[in-house]
Amino acid sequence: MATRSEGFVLVATLWVLAGLTILAGYVDGVTTDSVERATLARQALQRELDRRNTKATLVYLLATNRKNHRALVVDNEQRFVEFVDEQLPPGDAEVALTGQAYAGLGEINFAIQDEAGMVPVNAPNAPQLAAMLRHVGVSAQDAVRVVARVSDYVDIDVELTLNGAEHFDYVRRGLPPPPNWLMASPLELKKVLGLEQIITDEQWRRLRPVLTMRQGIGLNVSTMPSELIAALLDADERAVRDIMGESGTRPLDASRLMQLAGWAATIDPEELRVLPADHLRITTWYAGGARHVAGIHLTPYVDGAAWRQDYRYTESPVDGAASATSPISVSAPLLQ
Repeated sequence: MATRSEGFVLVATLWVLAGLTILAGYVDGVTTDSVERATLARQALQRELDRRNTKATLVYLLATNRKNHRALVVDNEQRFVEFVDEQLPPGDAEVALTGQAYAGLGEINFAIQDEAGMVPVNAPNAPQLAAMLRHVGVSAQDAVRVVARVSDYVDIDVELTLNGAEHFDYVRRGLPPPPNWLMASPLELKKVLGLEQIITDEQWRRLRPVLTMRQGIGLNVSTMPSELIAALLDADERAVRDIMGESGTRPLDASRLMQLAGWAATIDPEELRVLPADHLRITTWYAGGARHVAGIHLTPYVDGAAWRQDYRYTESPVDGAASATSPISVSAPLLQ
């Protein structure tokens, strides 16, 4: 009897120990999972704080510093005097307004793009859209169709233009009708009837980074991406390289542009800008994460506000993969 009792106690003890081992493993697993989730949550929060702080710093410095023909001029010590144009000091550093990617705070990267160097989707009859479509490989006939359909999409009437599409065409295909108003973001371009079939994914990846909703703000060749310069001026690789090299030091007038690109190129001299526009696109992201895009309008002469945010949207990493093709620089001088 004593032997059987001792055996029972031993077996019971082993079962208890096994149960405790399983419980300990479960608690360890739950704890490890909770710690991992907490770590990821903390990283996400820190990234969001760094992203917002990077954007806030950029907006402040854009609103309180000066610009040359292609960059934000950064002074270590802010100046509160008026300069004659010929006497403007060079500044302590520059941050390009050309979509160049920079390292911001923490893990955040950023790029600033002068929107006068982009393609305005809300002004489809301007030469930039058709030229860029043909440059990425869309046929001339399809480019005409795209321009017409975008025009019908954003105009305020319901009159059908040649090669266009209006309310009836969308409803007949079971699609939401066009708003007959300006697009809220370049991503809305995909909602225009037929564009999904006309523009391939590869063409879209090249086209998307140069699109903007702005309109009527002129052309700044000094801040244009190389592909848009090639498309707009019908310039070869060597001419584009010469234009970008010379515009890096000074703004180019129409005559000099024609000389560099070839006299067959056409551009409206009245559209050319010497300085970047007050409409700027700020993009912030971290490696592998979504890209946050905000359109900033600098308004220094408006009472009560030095700037305003006109739009914002988020791109997936795939959609925005080509938004900043330049290599990431060292930490931007304005954030050191």
